[in-house]
Amino acid sequence: MTKTIHVTPAAISLNVLLKDRLMIMAGQGFEVAGFSTPDNHSAEFEKSGFRFIASRHLTREFSVIKDFLFFMECYRVFRRERPEIVNTYGPKPGLYARIAARLAGVPVVVHTSWGLFFSENSNWLRKWTVILMERFAALFCDYIFSVNKDDLALMRAHRFKDESRIGYLGNGTDIKIKFNPANYSSQRPDNAKRCVIGSVGRLTRAKGFAEFFDAAREIKKKHPHVVFSIVGIADKSRGNGIPAALIAELTGAGIIDLKSPKPHEEMPLFYNSIDIMVLPSHREGFPRSLVEAAAMGRPVITTDTRGCREVVEDGYNGFLVPVGDSNALAAAMEKLVTDEKLRKEMGIDSRKKAEREFDENVLVERVTVVYNNLLGNQRGRACRIGV
Repeated sequence: MTKTIHVTPAAISLNVLLKDRLMIMAGQGFEVAGFSTPDNHSAEFEKSGFRFIASRHLTREFSVIKDFLFFMECYRVFRRERPEIVNTYGPKPGLYARIAARLAGVPVVVHTSWGLFFSENSNWLRKWTVILMERFAALFCDYIFSVNKDDLALMRAHRFKDESRIGYLGNGTDIKIKFNPANYSSQRPDNAKRCVIGSVGRLTRAKGFAEFFDAAREIKKKHPHVVFSIVGIADKSRGNGIPAALIAELTGAGIIDLKSPKPHEEMPLFYNSIDIMVLPSHREGFPRSLVEAAAMGRPVITTDTRGCREVVEDGYNGFLVPVGDSNALAAAMEKLVTDEKLRKEMGIDSRKKAEREFDENVLVERVTVVYNNLLGNQRGRACRIGV
């Protein structure tokens, strides 16, 4: 068994974003452990047969002291566990855990970039700060996966690593069983005349919910039968979260139906209950919610930005709208709300696209080929120098 540790920002990332992939890998001879901040997904991840290593110091916020403690914690974990491969994900693990893994003598260090931490409209200072930090962190790993093609091109243009050491991963899910509309009843539990527009995510400005709510008001005025169903939670981040008073107002007025986060196993039922999926995000790596909605045969409306545009071919399985444009978002919604035939056709095409591009097994193959090649190189080098 090849011992691997996967370092993510939180246990929800392991349990929701990576679990299916890791289960396939475990069946192919990889011993899997997850290392992240614990949350209510930690136990569920362990129930799937994986080890979970809880971090006491990893936080979302910038803190010189806590970040240093997390770095030292990573170093101690890697020295104690002696994995053959460490795979890091997200900004903080991608910086501190990468460096710690290399200093701890881990043979193979891989980083999976879930999207460079700036939007296409960010100022030059933010962009270059991120680029320079990522180039520095890249010195401490053997390979980088990019989940989207735009970031891949940028990484190669700025020479994060040699081209042979940066590759495209994409995003995927279980399209055969869990997210397959053929496995769920198509009978609608509510009034068939209703049209349900769904969304999934934290209620933040960065996720585009300010524009989503503006568009929802306009659509509801013209088409009272439309329901806006959202699975998500409020975000209290200053300047980024949507005000609680606005959410309460929209809920009270019957414009939105806000649902609490669901266990991931129940998400296919949510996608099966909606007619249109919308995510007007300002910045994404490669949004899993859109992948899952497409796999469930739903037309998708999203923004024309990195990651998002890899799920939608404009006019084929949905629509792309400019970032921050609530009028364009409302217009795209109205096209699908008023044309049931178009909704169904685009939903069928979403499923076809998912079958072509979003199969989790394809991603596992890309990852394991890189893992095995890097391990083979390391073992070959060890034999040549007589270790």
